[in-house]
Amino acid sequence: MNFSSQELFSHLNNINNNYYPLDKKHKQDKPKICLISNHYNESFHLKHFLDYYSKIIGSNNCIIVDHGSDEIFLDIIKSYNVGLINLPRFYLDEVQMSDFMSGLASSLLKFYDIIIKVDIDEIIVIDSRKYENLIDYFVQNTSNSYTAIGLNVVNEIYVENPYVENLSLFEQRKYVRFFSPMCKTIAITDPVHWSPGYHGLNLNINFNDFGLFLFHMREMDFTQRLKRIAFVRNFKRAQPHFNLLNQQISNQQLFYEFTEMASWPKSDNFIEIIEHAKFIQHNIAKEGNFNVVKMDFCPKILYRIPDYFKSPF
Repeated sequence: MNFSSQELFSHLNNINNNYYPLDKKHKQDKPKICLISNHYNESFHLKHFLDYYSKIIGSNNCIIVDHGSDEIFLDIIKSYNVGLINLPRFYLDEVQMSDFMSGLASSLLKFYDIIIKVDIDEIIVIDSRKYENLIDYFVQNTSNSYTAIGLNVVNEIYVENPYVENLSLFEQRKYVRFFSPMCKTIAITDPVHWSPGYHGLNLNINFNDFGLFLFHMREMDFTQRLKRIAFVRNFKRAQPHFNLLNQQISNQQLFYEFTEMASWPKSDNFIEIIEHAKFIQHNIAKEGNFNVVKMDFCPKILYRIPDYFKSPF
């Protein structure tokens, strides 16, 4: 039997829809959660990521899909006793990878109630005034998709030192910016098809009670960002136009972006971020089969991180 790629995904969707375990029809007090992430030679964020999520989800419920990393990074992953899927690397194909991760997430729903998909530099944080932990959030919010409010942690390079390991992150970084492309649907309970970049999907974009936040660490340290961008620029890509602006910019442009952010006005009114997320929720677009967030809503304001957010590392 031969399928086109679109027909194949439709066929797999039908399989997933028809073969749910019986106990998935009943809400559980403690849902079974699996986390998946794709990785390639991430020298800075990898240990933070594995430390954080293995404590919350359990290392045996975390799966890293590695796309051709060097042995030194594979050894780090293996030391955490998480699941590891090794993929051969010839080039980066954004469509191929998002299709693969969508299929993996959908297949894992045979065994888990909730699948989380985040990148290695993305940390999910909940409002600790409302929830005990991430699992408590999922218990109290029943949905087939969970969209997080996207925040970039900012390094104010004129007043903040380079990040050091012996101090907590939120001691060293005080501000975030709202960044609509990071308002990603990071967890699902139904079969899913994410678009390249994971900014859109076939399920609803649902912020639920606006209590789930995605802290993006890409801008948390200028020096580390500089090193990573030098590495990423040399990726062989199947679609060279994908992520051109944020992954292949010059050092000069990167420095300009950090210095510009440092000049933005600062606000303690974090509730405005919730209003930004509500604006995103009411302006969902449709691109083909995908629901997508508004990608260009990024107010030039730095918001102080409230004390009720616990530093992830």
